[in-house]
Amino acid sequence: EGREIRVWYASGGGAQGNVSADTLTVLKTQIAGVTVTNPTAATGGRDTETLQNALIRGPQELRSLQRAITASDFELLALHISGIVARAKAFTKAMLWRHAQPGTIEVLLVPNVPEEQRPNGAVTLEALKAQETDEARQVIRRALDERRPLGTVCLVNWVRYKKVGVSARAVIHRGADAESVKSRVLKRINQVINPLPSDLPSRGWEFGEPLRASHIYDILLAERDVSYIENVSLHLDEVPESDITSVTADFFQPNTWYSSTGARLFRTIDDGEGWELLNVFADEQIEFIRTNKIKAGMLAVITRLKDGGSRLYISADCGETWRELARTDFIINDLTWTWRNNAPLLILATDEGLYELSLQAGGSPVQILVDAQKPNLGFYAVTASIGIRGTFYIAAAARSQGGIYLSPEGGKSESFANIGLKEEEVRVLEMQVDGVQTYLWAGVRVLGSEAGKGCFRWNLQGSGMPNPPFNFQRGWGGGSCRGIAFKGSLVFAGTHEKGVLWLDTAKGEAASWHQPILESGLPIRDEERIFFPIETIASLSGQNYVFVGGRRGVFRSADNGTTYESVSQKVFSDKVTLPPTWLFCSGEHNIEVVSEK
Repeated sequence: EGREIRVWYASGGGAQGNVSADTLTVLKTQIAGVTVTNPTAATGGRDTETLQNALIRGPQELRSLQRAITASDFELLALHISGIVARAKAFTKAMLWRHAQPGTIEVLLVPNVPEEQRPNGAVTLEALKAQETDEARQVIRRALDERRPLGTVCLVNWVRYKKVGVSARAVIHRGADAESVKSRVLKRINQVINPLPSDLPSRGWEFGEPLRASHIYDILLAERDVSYIENVSLHLDEVPESDITSVTADFFQPNTWYSSTGARLFRTIDDGEGWELLNVFADEQIEFIRTNKIKAGMLAVITRLKDGGSRLYISADCGETWRELARTDFIINDLTWTWRNNAPLLILATDEGLYELSLQAGGSPVQILVDAQKPNLGFYAVTASIGIRGTFYIAAAARSQGGIYLSPEGGKSESFANIGLKEEEVRVLEMQVDGVQTYLWAGVRVLGSEAGKGCFRWNLQGSGMPNPPFNFQRGWGGGSCRGIAFKGSLVFAGTHEKGVLWLDTAKGEAASWHQPILESGLPIRDEERIFFPIETIASLSGQNYVFVGGRRGVFRSADNGTTYESVSQKVFSDKVTLPPTWLFCSGEHNIEVVSEK
């Protein structure tokens, strides 16, 4: 008692001390002919901590003692280690993702954006990205790594954002200034749809919380001059809305699907209620996505290059991160995942033959000898499955109407035999596992407006070659088969003209294809009164839905193909969903302000 405690600390200029671009232009020692400048502004300066915040932080510091045990410990340390971070979110990855290793903790960071870079309160995606530096992320990662418990792994990454805009009509009281009200209302919307703390009593938008229309009503009606609100809608810029090249289900992560259009890859974790843009593959065209049926989290994407050839990317974390695995001068038409020597393996169907490719960095495709008489035989499609007795099947559809080849030895060279369908153009191959039975399905492509031949099915049993296939053609009439998907004993086939047909294999060889009505919800070509071609189809046993994609976007059926609804909408009247580790940031808002009559 009565002793003085003195503390010294260094402080800088805060956010105002960050010099602007092209400010540092004078050399300390002049050199003839040499000029200098700083092409970009300085970042990272933070204002002095307030006393109120220090009073909150003090007990937290005493409790954690600079060790990271709980989620809040990781978050507090991340905030205090670097001056650039405004928010942090820590979670155990295995609680959210089936592919995550136990004991893995991920800390997500939100950078601070200075007030002068928030026009009318808006924190834009571009402003956030400009503040994300790998240097700050690595500093935090190293510090947390020193303080984490033994036996755990700590990952540190920047948060991902979903940009959302608001449209509404606000009717104000007579005599109120419309422009002034509009400015205040827009600022309030920007401050609420915000990943950062603002002047409002809020830490920023909550992780994973949907944005609802009711939020917008609350925001606008909080303005004293607003009488009532009309026509509230929420809109997104990025959804898979047209020219869908691939849709596929995740076999391990519940309610998760992937779709692609152009160079953009999307994912939904809520059965299509909302889509998030995962990656843009530069100027490349995504041809298809393939999920691994054996190991969780693994995806492969094939892109078509402008100058010819294909590029193959893989992800081990449900599309969060990607690495390029291979580039080929020839076209890759299809691929499938299989397993060999306790490691995943890719089998590629190409114009130049069938190839296998390991996931090791620096590896290159190795050709598989399928037919010794035709060593350069090309292939349109390939598929794989593991039989009930542990047989690793690989099947491939040859180009030039060369028939179907089957290997019961995991696709090893010289293990294939031709099992039929020569003289048929097969572009679609899929494996169906129904109970203890494994079936191989082939979809036939025909010319023009021919009725088509439906699908062929082989019953695969053990390591022997199967009997000739059965042709499920009754009730077809859909022209070319463009995709096949399964849901228990139900088979769904995307066609060129008849939308999605379905067939119940529980009825055996007497089963007949069922056609949807024109009012099913699938898009139709009005002039011809037929469906647009189905480009891709996906379903999964144990899941409620069938997903299809084509020229008009992604559609979903909850009643086994009877009716469909679009899940490609950009405008919502109710809510916009958000993954549990993402945040919203403001897009363009369109608020119309009018006076009462």
